[in-house]
Amino acid sequence: METVRNLDMTPPAPSGRTDAFLKAVRHTLWDFLTGKNSFRSFQDRYRFNIIRWSASHFRTPSLMERAILLLRTDNPLKTAYEDFQRKYAHLFGRWEMEAVRKVNLTLIELGRTPFYPHKRNIDRMLDDVYKGIKKLQGYKGCPDMKNERLLLATYRYMFAAPSDSRYGTLCPDELCGMLEQHGVDRRELCRQNYGGLFRDGTTALYETETDGNGNRYLRPSGHVRLERSPMGWSMHVPQNTIQREKEPAVSLSDMEPSKKVERVSRPSKKKKTGQRKTGSVKIK
Repeated sequence: METVRNLDMTPPAPSGRTDAFLKAVRHTLWDFLTGKNSFRSFQDRYRFNIIRWSASHFRTPSLMERAILLLRTDNPLKTAYEDFQRKYAHLFGRWEMEAVRKVNLTLIELGRTPFYPHKRNIDRMLDDVYKGIKKLQGYKGCPDMKNERLLLATYRYMFAAPSDSRYGTLCPDELCGMLEQHGVDRRELCRQNYGGLFRDGTTALYETETDGNGNRYLRPSGHVRLERSPMGWSMHVPQNTIQREKEPAVSLSDMEPSKKVERVSRPSKKKKTGQRKTGSVKIK
């Protein structure tokens, strides 16, 4: 019987930023002590500069000229430090990509997990995602994990809400898709009333509003009802909550004039007097 061997010789990615730093230091020291020694490469570059100078000037350089060529050659410590930086950037990038991939794969698995029965490893998976996101924050150039944080908060709230066997085939990803189809923004998914939805099958949709003082509050924007059909789960607006269309407002120009005849008042004649009206003067 033939055995299948793993031909992938790529070393595993570091487990964190500290591990990437230690591996970069270890690889740099190993190169320093083996054939990739920076001092040996420094000697080779210095010897090459002398040969190139002699070929261009048709003579051997003097001691002063050799000293100048020595100073112009790259410092071996600088070369070793640049080599360390390249190795650390490579290992750090591999760890970052692997950490982001693990977080997204766990979120995808959580989104496909039904609400009932509640598995024991759900809390562990949620904690792993939280720790993974926390490791990827707090340093310069860290990735933007805003969508992952919002999705984690939504899934944590959904699984914390009590559910029964009726929702054995309903998944968080499917429920989020139905809510988004009814106008719920992805940023507002973690603020919905999932406890009332699983208990009564009907809940109000909420959205965040801000008043004039900058205070934020939740305002109901509508109602939805979750029902199970032979084709699967569906969400619709209850009939008793559909608002009737208001009658169009009538403008003043479209209103008919009143049939009541108003009495026309004639202007009263003022008696003419010989006195002339003068303005009042303020006494100081």
